[in-house]
Amino acid sequence: ECTVGAPNELGLQHDCGGKVMGEECTVSAIAGYQYSSGFGATTLQCESDGTFVGSLPDVEPLSCSVPTFGAGISHTCGTNVQSEKQCWAYCGAGYSMAFFQLTCGLLDGDMKLQTAKKDEADSSSVACSPARRRLDSLSPVSNQLDLPFESRWASRRLAGTCDADEDAAGLSAAHITHDCLGKLAGDVCIAVCADGYAMAGLPTLF
Repeated sequence: ECTVGAPNELGLQHDCGGKVMGEECTVSAIAGYQYSSGFGATTLQCESDGTFVGSLPDVEPLSCSVPTFGAGISHTCGTNVQSEKQCWAYCGAGYSMAFFQLTCGLLDGDMKLQTAKKDEADSSSVACSPARRRLDSLSPVSNQLDLPFESRWASRRLAGTCDADEDAAGLSAAHITHDCLGKLAGDVCIAVCADGYAMAGLPTLF
């Protein structure tokens, strides 16, 4: 049985398990990937020394375009997200806190950005609610409303011009990725774990 040289590259699938000398197997692109120009599925041959011989197809990930989200949404998705990659959308200042983890993948036969519930990400599934207003118990005027309540993360906002505070806020660490650069005072930004790191709990808003 051949075990050496079985494909394990990202984006490929095969039926090479259990093949013995003289048998062949097929290597092809998985869903969410496409063949690079000039490539297609290939065949490997199981040799007498227990190795597979042959070339592998060259594949590249498909991508999902980023739609228009609901009012108040900021996101880390850019303009396109590669297959199986994730990005985050979140509610900004003046809206109730909410996070949306979005993943690019096949949905109803097309590559679409989708929510954790496998709904297509759009202005209805990724949207924010205006922050509730509350009574100010310290106000001398009965029933007077204070400023909009902007949730627990308001106190974590970076002061002044945020770029200068990147190191002090711990945002320059190798395991952190964020969209805080270029934000102005009063803006909201998000920090999450970089690729290759597992996140425990929710992202952090500044």
